[in-house]
Amino acid sequence: MKKYLIVLLAVAALLPLSHACLSRTPEAETPDGATYDPASVTLEIDCPGMEPVTRALDPSQEKAVHDLNVYFFSKQFPDDIAEHVFSDGNTSRVKVSLFPTNYDLYVIANAGRDMGEISREKVAAYSATVGTEQELTRNDRLPMSARQEVRITGNTSLPVSLVRCVARLELSLNVTEALKGHLLLHSVQLCGAARSCSFFSDNAPSETNRLDYPKQTLSGDSFNGSYYLWENMQGVNSSIADQKQKNRVNAPAAATCLHIEASYDGRKADYYIYPGANATSDFNIRRNTTYSLQVNILGISEVDTRVSTTELSVTPFPATSYAPGETAFSTLSTRSTHNPDGLFYLTYSIPQGGGTLLIDGAAHTPGVPFLFAQGGGKNAQIAYTQQGEGPARITFSLTDTYGFTIDKEIGTTYKIPYQPIEASLSDPGTATVGVPCVFYLSFSEPNYAGPFNVKYELLEGTGSLTSTVISRWSSGTTVVFDKGEQVRLGFFASEKGAVRLRFTVSEQNGQSKTVEQTIRISGKSVRAYASWDITGYEQHTMLDSTERTTYRDPCYLNVYAELSKSVSASTTVTVELHYTVDHRGFYGDTYTRQVTDKVSVSIPAGQSSGSAVARQYCEYCYIDNESYPHVLVIEGDRIEPASGEDMTRIVSASCSDPNIDITY
Repeated sequence: MKKYLIVLLAVAALLPLSHACLSRTPEAETPDGATYDPASVTLEIDCPGMEPVTRALDPSQEKAVHDLNVYFFSKQFPDDIAEHVFSDGNTSRVKVSLFPTNYDLYVIANAGRDMGEISREKVAAYSATVGTEQELTRNDRLPMSARQEVRITGNTSLPVSLVRCVARLELSLNVTEALKGHLLLHSVQLCGAARSCSFFSDNAPSETNRLDYPKQTLSGDSFNGSYYLWENMQGVNSSIADQKQKNRVNAPAAATCLHIEASYDGRKADYYIYPGANATSDFNIRRNTTYSLQVNILGISEVDTRVSTTELSVTPFPATSYAPGETAFSTLSTRSTHNPDGLFYLTYSIPQGGGTLLIDGAAHTPGVPFLFAQGGGKNAQIAYTQQGEGPARITFSLTDTYGFTIDKEIGTTYKIPYQPIEASLSDPGTATVGVPCVFYLSFSEPNYAGPFNVKYELLEGTGSLTSTVISRWSSGTTVVFDKGEQVRLGFFASEKGAVRLRFTVSEQNGQSKTVEQTIRISGKSVRAYASWDITGYEQHTMLDSTERTTYRDPCYLNVYAELSKSVSASTTVTVELHYTVDHRGFYGDTYTRQVTDKVSVSIPAGQSSGSAVARQYCEYCYIDNESYPHVLVIEGDRIEPASGEDMTRIVSASCSDPNIDITY
């Protein structure tokens, strides 16, 4: 979390440059947001300004956030997305509800669309591509991102500082008085800008993944312009010891440079200036950074480069929260190179919290600058004390003698250290559709005597909930209890399957506890039975006989299905029959055969029994007298149960009401 002030003298090819100045200022920061239970999180979105001086956009446009894609990924379950929020309205404050745990937070700003739920890998590897500089500032907005690790333990406001994915390059070009009328400026062009950018990792494009901005025609002896460009991290060439060696020969193939075309008394001159963190070996263009190049052309083949850096950092407070009256300590550091006479003035403010701040044990008036450091650098102890509860936010501004300002912010939360809420649900055991399932919700908090709010949510399944304090507790509503207690609950399920209930218990100190219960609901149980009989129309032979002169034709093998109680829906019972058919026919057509049949019996809604005909046949008949001893006069069948087996067996049963289970 650094900020830089850099003074650089640029490198030229032919004509000399007097004094060139480069200032580089990463504005983003990632403070640790203070969190505590309950898990209702408000993201306070901020975008520090890019300074100073000339811009293609004004300060409000550079800081404008038109839409946000926010992703939380749980560290406990790395393959799951915990939460995705898209906001194209209120982009300065986003609220989200999370379970207390550790998360990786990713924010993509000004994507121009709802990116939807995507995996951690795709978010971490997210990149964007442009074809022109204008696409970077389309609709007067800049692409931004933020990534930080957060621990959610309760309700909190989480500061999130967005980082612009682009750098701004400002060029101020002047011809010295001695060369005016001899040296003419013709054009300037930004070459080798990155075409695409990875939002959450260093961006180092290949030589083929770059683009040149359009050439700008110049006239006169001066030029001032600004460019926005993606980050381009091309590294350091440590073999360059002199600024004059920072040229096209020694530069990385994919490095970004400014090409200035000029003429001197009819001769063409080309200047290739490579921005970076220093005037010699560094070829990195970092995101969220302003590079200001002030180039004065003095004469032929003369380039003068000097580098001065200033860095400001502040360590996060070590604890996520503090008790009112407790002092939080941090360290504020500044470091400057190649600027032994530099004077740095510090100003601080406390936008949130209203506490008191000591810097190295001394009190200073907020908003009033004082001399903080001179020359190389300084470390100072920060001591912050706040008496009331709530978030605390402190901003620091370091200004050099040229008026260039670096901003830094730190924050934490003050709260009374309460004991956590204790909440639990008893095991309801087994449950049946339409039968109340009884269980108990218990909640309390040590050393707390105030009321509790209990919110009930039916997350899965259907049914109604009753309790001892409310006859019908609707999902999504909250009931207030004067104190902690054990509440008797009854759930009436309207269909079988899984039912999932959630109860969120909260109290006046801002704490909450969530408990869930999953109940397996079975259908109403109805027993099915099967039986059989044989009926028919009795017939008589025409001849007198002493035996079997009576038979039935037609004859019916009937199957019956019966339920233990009537149900409100139709039921189908499939019965398997095992029986023996004894056949007698004329001309010796006689046999005995084992038969297995399946018959479906329908039971109408509202009734408890039904029947079906399994087989229709005619019984055979013999006569036996002096004239016709044992003579077959009617051919047909006789049916008997198979030996040693039950004649009927239910093999399946189903009801059109899915909440009724038919057993057999």
